Amino acid sequence: MKPNLWTRFRRYLAGGAAALVLTGGAALAQAPDPSLSELQKRLDALEKQNQELQEALKKVTTRPVTDDGPGIDPKGVKDIVTGILKEEADKKKKADDQKKLEDDAKKKFEADKFVEVGSDLKMSARWDYDSIQGVKLETANKDFSLHVGGRFQLDNVYFTQSPGLKAANQMGDLQDGIFFRRMRINLDGWCW
Repeated sequence: MKPNLWTRFRRYLAGGAAALVLTGGAALAQAPDPSLSELQKRLDALEKQNQELQEALKKVTTRPVTDDGPGIDPKGVKDIVTGILKEEADKKKKADDQKKLEDDAKKKFEADKFVEVGSDLKMSARWDYDSIQGVKLETANKDFSLHVGGRFQLDNVYFTQSPGLKAANQMGDLQDGIFFRRMRINLDGWCW
């Protein structure tokens, strides 16, 4: 009985596999997978684009740059570069001239501008080395100015004395001395 059961099982198994293969094959033959058809369309489009690009690449010709063969004309390149540099220099010169005209106009305007005397009373102080030498106070518009300066003369006396040369009526030693001979203070300026 066991061999008969095994034989029956094999028959059922073989029949089921055959039915599965036949029905699965028929299902594939009847309805193609939509994703496969989309992939086929994309593949055809890419092959067409690849072919067009290869044809365009064949049409483009490149010439190597050599000293003895046809290539880039050195004189033409030099003319182009010279032209570009000249244009840039002209633009810079024009911009510099325009800036100079604007600066001159601004200076002229500031020179022609009238200022009310005493409108700015803030004073600044500085040491004037050039002409008058001293402290100079003045307003920004130079409406008010004050110069404080001066001069002095200083005298110095230093003594050394040996005891044998000392006079008989002299009491003590001669003392060193320093004193001002004269001192002058200068004040000058203007207002209004």
